[in-house]
Amino acid sequence: MEAFVASAPLFVETLRGRVLRNGLCKPLSSDQLQLCMALAVYRDGVSPRTLCNLLFPEMDPQAAMGRLKVSVHGVRAHLGPESIVFFHDSYRFSAGGFTSDLELIESLLAGTPGDGCDLVPVSEAIANLSQPLPKFYASWSWFGPVEERIACLARDAARLVRPREGRRANLA
Repeated sequence: MEAFVASAPLFVETLRGRVLRNGLCKPLSSDQLQLCMALAVYRDGVSPRTLCNLLFPEMDPQAAMGRLKVSVHGVRAHLGPESIVFFHDSYRFSAGGFTSDLELIESLLAGTPGDGCDLVPVSEAIANLSQPLPKFYASWSWFGPVEERIACLARDAARLVRPREGRRANLA
């Protein structure tokens, strides 16, 4: 997302469906990408059982747990061994080691820019919010609430920018 420059080594671009490490897009499998998106959404941590239910609802629990472990191992291989930690019976991204576009947009709209981030005008963030989401999200049954969150952010951002754009038009 060009609208933000994040200081965290991992940046999850939910709006584009990709994960960056030190500014470089990392190639992840479908399962690995879905795991990263889930960890970004459930940033305080999520139990392995819950992750299995979210990511692999059609599988029996034992097979789902195996698939989750393979995904965690793959993400660590691509993003670094410290990228995902298991803490208090939950998987999560390492503390302070990641941020996401949605988190930054939320902090921008709340008037509390995220720590260590350079923010550009709200209108650029709105442009990113108004772009279509990657099509593969449609196959993720758990992603519906995230799409609703994105739609709410887009509406909030549009309300914030409209009065400013009107003032500029009146000055011209």
